[in-house]
Amino acid sequence: MPDSYVIRWIKDSKGSVRAKFDRNKGTKFSSAMKILDYKNIKTIKRIIITVIGFTVLIFGLAMIVLPGPAIIVIPLGLAILASEFLWARRLLKRIKNTLRRQKEEDK
Repeated sequence: MPDSYVIRWIKDSKGSVRAKFDRNKGTKFSSAMKILDYKNIKTIKRIIITVIGFTVLIFGLAMIVLPGPAIIVIPLGLAILASEFLWARRLLKRIKNTLRRQKEEDK
């Protein structure tokens, strides 16, 4: 029967996070310990959000000429990017204000 492992996250005084991999018997092995920094985790998160946001935005722009709900997908891509970037937040706010004004003018 293979051993099962438990991961414990420990934060030290410098802000680094250390992952300790323990066997189910409680034996610790130092070769499996990794030190992760919060800055690295934030950078990885930002890269993932950027890739996903731009991918959705590009699909939305392609849907302008291709069949699909571009009116829904483009703001969705901007909303994903707005969680990390100020320029996307400003552009999304400008689009919302423009749509509200057009809606009020139509009444």
